[in-house]
Parts: sequence; C-alpha cells; structure tokens
Amino acid sequence: MRRIFKSILGLIVLSSPLQSCNVQPRGELAAFGDSVTWGYGDLPGGWVRRVEQGSGYSISNLGIPGEKVDAGDQRADAALRAVPEAKVVFLLHGGNDWVHIFSKADCFKECDPATTEAKYEEVASHLRSIRSTIVKRGKRPVFLTYWPSSPEKCNDYTPEQFEIFKAHRLYLDNKIIAVAGEHGDRVIDLREMDNLGAEADFFDCLHPSAQGYKKIAGKILEQVSDWAPPDPSPKDLLKNPLRW
Repeated sequence: MRRIFKSILGLIVLSSPLQSCNVQPRGELAAFGDSVTWGYGDLPGGWVRRVEQGSGYSISNLGIPGEKVDAGDQRADAALRAVPEAKVVFLLHGGNDWVHIFSKADCFKECDPATTEAKYEEVASHLRSIRSTIVKRGKRPVFLTYWPSSPEKCNDYTPEQFEIFKAHRLYLDNKIIAVAGEHGDRVIDLREMDNLGAEADFFDCLHPSAQGYKKIAGKILEQVSDWAPPDPSPKDLLKNPLRW
C-alpha cells in the first residue's frame, strides 16, 4: 500500500507542472519559459494572453513557474510535441537561474556578474539546447530578454544590491542575445523599456502586475511583422493585430 501511495504522489508531483500550461494543440504559436511566461502576478497568461488577444494568433502557454533552465531543457521536446501546429516559439528562460546566481552560491547579492561567468554560460548552453529542440520540431525560435524591475518593489535589497541585481539581469539578457545571434534568430529586446519600472507595473520584484504585462505585450505587438508565423492562412489575413 505504501508503494502504491508513493507512486500516486509521484504522479501528482510530475503532472502538476503540466497542468499549469495552457496547451492548445492547434495553436499557431507557443511561448516557452518560466513564471513570467506563465503570467504570475496577473491572471494566468500574462503577456502571452495579451499578445494572443492583440495579434489574433492562438498561443500555447508552456510556462512553468519556478522552473530553472536545465529543467526546461529536459521537458522542451515533450512540451513542443504537444503543440504540433505551432510555427513560432517565443523563448524566455533563465530568470530563476539569474536570481539564484545573484542571491545564492558565492555571490550573496554582492558579486559582479562577470565573476559567475561559468554559471551564466551554463544557462546559455541550455538555451542553445532548447533552441535546437525548437528547430528540430520544425518551428522558428523568437528569443525574448528580461525587462527592468521596480526599485520600490525590490525593497528587500539595498540600493547597492539592487544595482547588482540589475547588472545580473543585463548579464543574462546579453547571454540570451548572444545565443540568438549565433543563428541569426529574432530577438524581442525588452532590456530597456522606458515606460516600465514604476511600482504599479509590478506585483513583486520579479513579476509584473496586469499593468506591467500589458506594457510588455504592447512592446511585443509593435514588432508583430518580425515574429508573425510565416505563410499565413486566409483566416490569419482577416485578423486585426491592433485589437487587444
């Protein structure tokens, strides 16, 4: 009986991340990432839901809250097999690794990110692997970078620590851009959003509020012609990308 109980518990633990995804098998796009892709801090979906509404494309949300990039790499193939019709995959991952590198290990909120190069390069290696999986599944990757945080919402950090926190975020963002550049992949660069960073834009230090996610979605929608799926169908051409 104890063995059966452990097996059932294991299935619950393994299946719960999958239940957090909004998988649409016929979705034209997919978004793969962590909690800011899932939409934590807002209604589930966050920026993904708003981009879906604004563009008219159906988007499968494959975000998993709390996931690090190595775990994302491990599940990427299975997740993408669940969305066979997605032509484009938004890829935004590594945020939990960034926070862990900054706050734990040998850094403890004080180190220059360059001193942790090996850890960030490991993140980049997993991003390369996820990118390879996307391409092998016949889909086009579109990378996103992480965006500025609010100093008011990051009030657990001293001003000096917040500056280091930002430096680590930019270090990861530059790794993301470098990985995308290796194959000429599209990058939606959200590193410097002038209209994002107010306290009301954020739920907490990391996660935007509904207002913040709306601003991020607006930035993504400004570039719709750059990331839209190729070879649109007649029904795609009837959609209004400005309605959101």
